Amino acid sequence: EQRFMDRASEELRAAAQFPDWNQPSFLATSEMTTAVAMGYDALYSKLTEKDRALIRNAIIEKGLRPGLRAYQKKDFWVEAKHNWNLVCNGGMIVGALAVMPDDTGAARQAFDAARLSIQHGLAGFAPDGGWEEGPTYWNYASRYLCFALESMQNSFGTMFGLEDFPGVRETGNF
Repeated sequence: EQRFMDRASEELRAAAQFPDWNQPSFLATSEMTTAVAMGYDALYSKLTEKDRALIRNAIIEKGLRPGLRAYQKKDFWVEAKHNWNLVCNGGMIVGALAVMPDDTGAARQAFDAARLSIQHGLAGFAPDGGWEEGPTYWNYASRYLCFALESMQNSFGTMFGLEDFPGVRETGNF
């Protein structure tokens, strides 16, 4: 229904106009990047060109560019084996893939950096799919991993072998 489309567009515009997406931590940046990118992708054909540009720019400037700075500085989560790694990288992958058709610069750089960095987080599933942080953080980390893997599969027809890391396929048993 048009009223749902109108409201969803309104919410995406509002999020795009936040001063930044980095409070209180980079987890917020990743979560907002993921949410806005999913909305942008789902509603793309119904958005006006003006709204597309506004939302795309927000994903790049408030999500991907801060991510690129984090990779460059090697923020603690970049090589971590816990939930932060998968959540932050998952958000960067989803955001990058949503805007990559229109922005190959920052989007490609963020995607490439996240695809390398997420391998550190995947090590947390080894050897048998268990997760040392317990079921709540396992759920959080796994959810963003699934967002990332499904986005890669839908965009490229591959998950780049990330699904084959030790314990990843078995983690559902956890």
